[in-house]
Amino acid sequence: TDQLLIQFCNEKLVCAARDLAEFTKNGINANFIVALAHKCELYESTLDTTSPLQQSTDSKKIEQEIKDSIGAICELGRRIWSENPSKFRDYSLVSSNLGSPEPGSAS
Repeated sequence: TDQLLIQFCNEKLVCAARDLAEFTKNGINANFIVALAHKCELYESTLDTTSPLQQSTDSKKIEQEIKDSIGAICELGRRIWSENPSKFRDYSLVSSNLGSPEPGSAS
């Protein structure tokens, strides 16, 4: 659901903010993370305030941008933390939240 996507995005933003130093070394900086947080807020407010017809056009574009950004964060996080299983798991993509299976998963 839409709320699960927002929750998932917020969880990944917390992880990325915690690991900002490593992300910055690898091309994702605080501006990227802040912009994604704003997109999540915009997406949530769009869902709360627009008609279903308007949601289908406006929110789909924002939803895809959020999914793409979360995918970039998770991909980089898994690459950075490939030798640290606990942190690696922090950047796992959950198929039910993003609408597509994680690469290499058996779902």
